Amino acid sequence: MLKRLGLIARNLAGSIVVAAALAPSPAAAQDAVALTWARAKIYVPASLTKDRRDCSGYVGRGDCLGKIAPGRHPVVVFLHGSLPTQTGRFWNGLGVIVVAPDSFARPGRVSGENAYREAKWPFVQMRIEEARFAAAQLAGQPWADPSRLILAGHSEGGITAALYPGSEYRARIIFSWTCRGWGGQWDGIRGSGPVLALHGDADPLFHRLGQGRGCVDHIGGRGPVVVIPGGRHHLWNMPLARQSVAAFLAQVAR
Repeated sequence: MLKRLGLIARNLAGSIVVAAALAPSPAAAQDAVALTWARAKIYVPASLTKDRRDCSGYVGRGDCLGKIAPGRHPVVVFLHGSLPTQTGRFWNGLGVIVVAPDSFARPGRVSGENAYREAKWPFVQMRIEEARFAAAQLAGQPWADPSRLILAGHSEGGITAALYPGSEYRARIIFSWTCRGWGGQWDGIRGSGPVLALHGDADPLFHRLGQGRGCVDHIGGRGPVVVIPGGRHHLWNMPLARQSVAAFLAQVAR
């Protein structure tokens, strides 16, 4: 996966030309993005359930929805990387509901590099559609607070969290992305609101691209960039990463 991302980020070819014949129809595209929500994973911490027990399951099956405590709660929408991301217990006990849309629920969904090579629609735009659809769905849920939505993403999902253009999310968390790439088209952090960016100082992606500073040059005064000593591309077992996210959520999700 890292090799794929490195090849993508080094490509300076300019804009992506998408073959119209391969682009899905509007109806098919809407059905596909709806699948990413239906198959989204949901995690509800014990502090936000009626029985004070953690709950996890799938949105489309209605898992956990009847167990959520009354009221509107902060929600993190987490976008996985170019392969399904296993975060383990990283989000446990952080006081937020986590919903993770499944981009691989889309028919024919391929990894990031393959999406380019096969001239399919750009995967960043595809992931933006998924984040936008998730925000719209959460706006209609009685347990979600639309004013306290946080967009988080890892690797490919981190690219999307950085480039998401909308205002539906109060804050963003960017895991393991350099905040630059594709001939400058992926440079920077779009939108507004607080941002937390994290990457490991041993992440091969950063070293391969010679971009060890990561998002430092782009985040401005919107928030911290946390470099995890010894951290590689996946930070889910790194205490400093979890502590940093917990501190950030305590500020933006309250």
